[in-house]
Amino acid sequence: MKTLQNLPIGDSSFESIRRNDQLYVDKTRYIFKLVNEGKYYFISRPRRFGKSLTISTLRCLFEGKKDLFKGLWIAENTNWEWKEHPVILIDEYDKPLIDHLGRGREAFEIAKANRDILKYFFGVIKDGEVASALRFVLLTGVSKFSRVSFFSELNNLD
Repeated sequence: MKTLQNLPIGDSSFESIRRNDQLYVDKTRYIFKLVNEGKYYFISRPRRFGKSLTISTLRCLFEGKKDLFKGLWIAENTNWEWKEHPVILIDEYDKPLIDHLGRGREAFEIAKANRDILKYFFGVIKDGEVASALRFVLLTGVSKFSRVSFFSELNNLD
């Protein structure tokens, strides 16, 4: 049984948790389902709800780090192709915006400029030439994307 010293308090790195033999609740069954049943996802949850750990787990999975998954559901129950893939995962898409809100007019202008850059970026992800090369896209954030105007560029999120 894992002891309190094995709890990964404040650690959202899947690789660190697994290499340091810390407690990890196996969610790889759901991650496998997510990856195989869809292409574009958006997860909005408050801070400290495991979004970054999920991103980190996906990164290690797509980087083909099979040794980290030993004993977990995905390694024991699937025929996952353990090879390295390019990784496009976006954790806290809204950070360049919310870090500047409520901090005065100058900061608000920075937030608007960041919004325009993000709108362009998400438009590129949706573009046919790029979209056809993507296998899986996951964005996380703490704010609802319906409140941010740049998601009209990427309107095919689950």
